[in-house]
Amino acid sequence: MFLYLATYSDITILVLRVALGALLIAHGWPKLRDWKQTTENFNMMGFKPGALFGGIAAVLEFFGGIAIVVGFLVQPIAVLVAIQFTVTTLWRISKKHPYVNGWEIDLLILGSAVLLLSIGAGGYSADAYLLPPGL
Repeated sequence: MFLYLATYSDITILVLRVALGALLIAHGWPKLRDWKQTTENFNMMGFKPGALFGGIAAVLEFFGGIAIVVGFLVQPIAVLVAIQFTVTTLWRISKKHPYVNGWEIDLLILGSAVLLLSIGAGGYSADAYLLPPGL
């Protein structure tokens, strides 16, 4: 119907990257800032050792979010984000968390990561300038 709007432009991919990256940074920064609490939280949730799994989550979310915003290694990071948020979404569902205020943001991050995995970083990205065409 609106063919122009239906095509993925570099600007819309940039908007998606900035939105997803901002969400990831917002998730990751508190984990990095309060390491002791992060470790305790992950242990309490059953992801033991909490320091290992909390560390992976914190680094991926914070630094991966920054990389997604600037468009650096977007597809490999999107794979890791999709894996992490598949786990978090399924974990929340298994614990009977409600959809709203429970796992809706996790599902949104998962879907956004899968979309970036399939379409790539777009033209306004570090990947477009640093990686060879077609990679």
